[in-house]
Amino acid sequence: MILKVESRLYKLNVRKLTKKAKRSWNGDKFNGWVVRITEFSGPFACCGSYVSPLIVLSSANCLHEHRPVLSGGAVESVTLYGNEKNNFAFIEFIYLPHNFVKNSNYMDIGVVQLMKPVPGKRVEFIKLCSSSLNAPMPMRSYAWGYDSQRIAPISMDIRNGTVHLLEHSNCVDQYKQYINIRISSTAMCVQQPKNRLDCLYDAGCPLVDSNELCGIVSLGPSCEDTSNPGIYTKIADVRLFIDEVESAAMMDDAKQRIVPKIPFVRFCMRNLNKTKLFI
Repeated sequence: MILKVESRLYKLNVRKLTKKAKRSWNGDKFNGWVVRITEFSGPFACCGSYVSPLIVLSSANCLHEHRPVLSGGAVESVTLYGNEKNNFAFIEFIYLPHNFVKNSNYMDIGVVQLMKPVPGKRVEFIKLCSSSLNAPMPMRSYAWGYDSQRIAPISMDIRNGTVHLLEHSNCVDQYKQYINIRISSTAMCVQQPKNRLDCLYDAGCPLVDSNELCGIVSLGPSCEDTSNPGIYTKIADVRLFIDEVESAAMMDDAKQRIVPKIPFVRFCMRNLNKTKLFI
């Protein structure tokens, strides 16, 4: 089921050559850039952030977990205008960093490349983080509640709330008691709300500051115990990987206009000029 929310209205759908600056979120209460990554049969898999016509960002851990059912999967907008239908685009490739380690929060970033842009006159992009982040600054977290259904029902609309950034050393200290969780250099943490009903922590969902995407929910604690900090991938620390994949996607699309390829979903471990398939 595609959920209806409001957003800014644009004259045209997103196209492959749509400039990001022409369609960037301006910080209003509507969020045309938050998308859902779905399995081939339709169920929700991961939360995503739409950053350019063919690129969506999410958690590598979440994408890797759903790998068997993402062949034929799609990215769908939750912002509909009028009688719009089929506001989704099929996934073509999914890229993970070559040094990503499953079930850790190091380099927990996945780049989803689409076959075509997500349609919809309310669909827009979010800019990547350019601001300096310092604890205990407030930030905005977003989620539906898919990963905390034992606490509260899934929200029909994307929810958002305020959380506060923690010092990295503080977060490392708080997780020393756990054998299976180590806070990596590419992770950052926030103090979760005391009331777990206010916790917003779906896999791959965004953390925002100054109208920009600064974090993505990584592998960490659920909302059942909000005394533990929420763990996010810090966009600034994985920006090089994102930019490299996006540039390659644009070049690849230009080639396809001359020599079309048969579309299929492929997971890749990408390291700048090196690509290694792992399925």
